Amino acid sequence: MSVSNDTELKETFCKINNLLQEAQDYISREEEDPDKYDTKEFLLKFPTNNYIRTVKELSEEFKFISDEVLLKNICFSLILSDFYCWLLNRAKIKGILREMIIKNEILLMSSIAEVCVEKYGYGDTFNKCLFSIDTKLINENLKKRLRWLWKLRQGIHLYLLKEPESQKYNDEQFNKAVSIVGNLVNELNKNSGFSLLY
Repeated sequence: MSVSNDTELKETFCKINNLLQEAQDYISREEEDPDKYDTKEFLLKFPTNNYIRTVKELSEEFKFISDEVLLKNICFSLILSDFYCWLLNRAKIKGILREMIIKNEILLMSSIAEVCVEKYGYGDTFNKCLFSIDTKLINENLKKRLRWLWKLRQGIHLYLLKEPESQKYNDEQFNKAVSIVGNLVNELNKNSGFSLLY
């Protein structure tokens, strides 16, 4: 039966949560051979329709990138980003697990920003490339936001961290990282002679 209103939607989520927990509780009680449940008949079907964008859809947003291999790899990263968005918006994930998902989203967005910046700048570091780009292409406010993103991205180097990464990442940072890269793509599409896409 399809969901037709918010009340039915709430009831549906309640049923899903209860059934999923019951299933996991049952699997957890299996002591002899828990691996027998690692087969396709016991997998959840991920609802990809109407949420996860395709490579074709995503590639149309990067008119300024002509390298097909690079473009596909950017799209693959954005597909993972869509999954992270779905996961955080549709699952009650708390604590360090949520923070690590957010951290990985920041790393994804930073990687895409790095590709875009290095395409138009020059220098041996991200900040040098960013500094070298004309403000007619990327304005100063966006450059400032990109530097914020790149600084946050430094958590990728675990050996440089001086303290545990607890309470370091939050939903606001997740959304800000996505917004920054979206703005960057818009600016490069527009100022590189391509139409604004989103």
